[in-house]
Amino acid sequence: MKLPFKLIILIFSFLFSSCQEDSVVGCTDVNAINYNAQADDEDGSCIYQLLSELLPMNTWYVESVTIEIEGVSDPIDLLTSPLVLDDIPACSHDNLFFFSEDGIVTMDDHLILCEDGEESLIDLSGSWLVNGNQLTIIQEGQEDAPYILEVQNQTSTSMDLIFPYNFNTTVIPAKIVLLAVQE
Repeated sequence: MKLPFKLIILIFSFLFSSCQEDSVVGCTDVNAINYNAQADDEDGSCIYQLLSELLPMNTWYVESVTIEIEGVSDPIDLLTSPLVLDDIPACSHDNLFFFSEDGIVTMDDHLILCEDGEESLIDLSGSWLVNGNQLTIIQEGQEDAPYILEVQNQTSTSMDLIFPYNFNTTVIPAKIVLLAVQE
């Protein structure tokens, strides 16, 4: 008995396609709690440690601060832009942040940009609290004007913080990339 040509092609294509390995769907981010080393297809299921638990585990520094302005192709780097450096020297951006488990945040000048005896003009020390993806920092004496930051893209060693930046009397969302200091 002869098999029809179409049936032979169908059988061979089934045999060859079944030899291919199926991809494993899951979390492929090694920083996630539910990282799956066998996964090769990211499915968006990654779960990260709660921000309120993560902040005290690391010393943090500001990697970048940028804004995007309509009509300008590249984001403006607020750490190097002459628009900002005239008002706030580079050393003011070179800080380390320590979040304690009891809700206190302290800031210390980092000695990469700050020269001997130079201090930051900004002190974001005070208290902190987390509500969902919102980080609030309240400075002593500034209780009526807390810093409210929206946390995005959080991993165990980095996070993006979005905050309203006053740029020429216009409020623009700015993005701070906060990284953990690698010891």
